[in-house]
Amino acid sequence: MHTLPSALRGTVVSACGLLLVFASTSIGQLRVSFDAPRQATCKPVTKGKRSRLQVTIPVSSLLEKGSEKQLGEFVYRMEFLSQRVIVKQISPPTTLASMVKGNIGVEEKSERKQSAGVNFSGKLQQWLRFSAVADTGSKKNTNLRFQRKATQQAVIVSGNIHRSRGAYVKFRPAVDRSLEGKQRLSIVVEVPADWKRDLLDLHCLAISKGSGKHRVCGQRRFLIAIARQPNEGDDIESFILSERKLRAEAHRFQLARNRRTLDNALRNVFCNSSVPNDWLQRVVFEAAQPPKKLPAKLRKSAARYLAARRRLLGM
Repeated sequence: MHTLPSALRGTVVSACGLLLVFASTSIGQLRVSFDAPRQATCKPVTKGKRSRLQVTIPVSSLLEKGSEKQLGEFVYRMEFLSQRVIVKQISPPTTLASMVKGNIGVEEKSERKQSAGVNFSGKLQQWLRFSAVADTGSKKNTNLRFQRKATQQAVIVSGNIHRSRGAYVKFRPAVDRSLEGKQRLSIVVEVPADWKRDLLDLHCLAISKGSGKHRVCGQRRFLIAIARQPNEGDDIESFILSERKLRAEAHRFQLARNRRTLDNALRNVFCNSSVPNDWLQRVVFEAAQPPKKLPAKLRKSAARYLAARRRLLGM
């Protein structure tokens, strides 16, 4: 039977201890996941040279780990990639709420007291004493009763970003509403008469409460195709299929890249050393060119995706 040297045994024990500490730490952390549709349609509000359309995006959130009491806020950022859209109205709007229903009764009491006194004392011979005392005073009590509005806090905050080319909505914990579940984000946008379709970049962020600091406990980005008319579906369908295929092939490539075999290790060193880990995010969301060190099949999928993206945006 072979035994490990004492120094190596100590290293193994320390490593196991670190793994146990890491496992116990990760158990107490929060984890939130998000989901959103691949496409959405518009509802006309007004017509004319600058039409106004209402776009509604249902977003779902799931608390996979932890307690909802530890959640601080959910942040949703939306931006149209064509840069031809102006956000005019956001729903839900900024909303204030209070823990107390109705007004708060307040009673203030005050007391005022005034007094004055004079005391004279002297001696006249050994057998005579004289003392004179004068004292005056007044006391007044006042009770004031009134009502005031309860202190309110913002549970929903919304506004424009990027010179009104995008919008944001923040959801914070409230007594009568749960952060987890489905939320409907609705925005009214103003578009040119020749605007037909667009891509909405939706960034979902979950922030937890911490001891003195806030931490990100979940985030996800989506590209949502927006169509003015239902007959604009050909370019949208082509874009959705190309993105889905690109992500599937990129996932298979990453699995093969992570296998711990000698052949793949050498291939990663000599062939894929210049492939950054965030290449897929940069291609999908920033329309960056794929790295040249990627396999030819994966580069073709990325090229088809970029072409479908340009067609959808009319570029």
